[in-house]
Amino acid sequence: MIGSSIIDETLRKHGIPEWVKPYIISYARSNPVRAVKYASSFIATGRRKGMITKNEIKLPNGHVFRKGDIMRMLYLFYYGEERISKMSEKWATESPKIDREYAKHFREVSGVESRHARAIKNVIEGFGKGSWKPSKEFVEVFDFVEGLKDCHERLIAKRIVFWYSYRVSFGVVFYRVFYPVAPELLRSVGKIFKGENAQELLGDNEVKEIIKSGKISKDRLRWLARQILARIYNSIQAEMPLARKAKVEKEAQLLCDISLASPLHVLNEMDAGLDVEEELKEIKRLAAQL
Repeated sequence: MIGSSIIDETLRKHGIPEWVKPYIISYARSNPVRAVKYASSFIATGRRKGMITKNEIKLPNGHVFRKGDIMRMLYLFYYGEERISKMSEKWATESPKIDREYAKHFREVSGVESRHARAIKNVIEGFGKGSWKPSKEFVEVFDFVEGLKDCHERLIAKRIVFWYSYRVSFGVVFYRVFYPVAPELLRSVGKIFKGENAQELLGDNEVKEIIKSGKISKDRLRWLARQILARIYNSIQAEMPLARKAKVEKEAQLLCDISLASPLHVLNEMDAGLDVEEELKEIKRLAAQL
């Protein structure tokens, strides 16, 4: 396949899992070599640093974004972390029937998530002033998850679906793309997108146990993933006009596809037994009906 060796090398260089390759090939179908080199240029910066002006942010590869658009993305990260923190706090205290270990976990990660939100807010203030509102589609994702009643479903939703859809797919890329431009601002949020807290790792291990022991049925797990990811898909599509205006629509759509597939692959590593491609079709079908 034309450009396949370049794609393989890009995956190895940046530590990207093999399952991502079909999505990159689809993205690069018109001109594999050029497209992959262009996409990788956003994070393969070398010693180049980029530039921030009053109204624009110029990346090391020369691509220019409006500062307001980047600050909106940061605000969405901030809104998400703040909602997740409040969600965890609520789940830790709302019911006397909640498992004590789960209550402890949610209470401790709430503090971590609150610190994450403050760090992102500091970055926003460092870039400048402004006010943004999340789309109704973005808000609906968090409203749906907050309404979950089962502790097992809550943990899976937060630790696997949220983490691998938003933080890993979009957060890590955002951090790697913009860090060379503003390292003094983004250094404080590096741990949010790259690192993992001990309590969060405990959450991963607990999710594995929940799935392997059958504490949540395969049908219910499939339903949960579909419901959340359909809403996440709509929340990403709501931001596509911004990506189109910034001339990175194809790259944003690639990240969207990866953000839907990523948690499904992680769940399969935990023996969920999902047909990823079939699930993606069902997720997009459901998203159109919401």
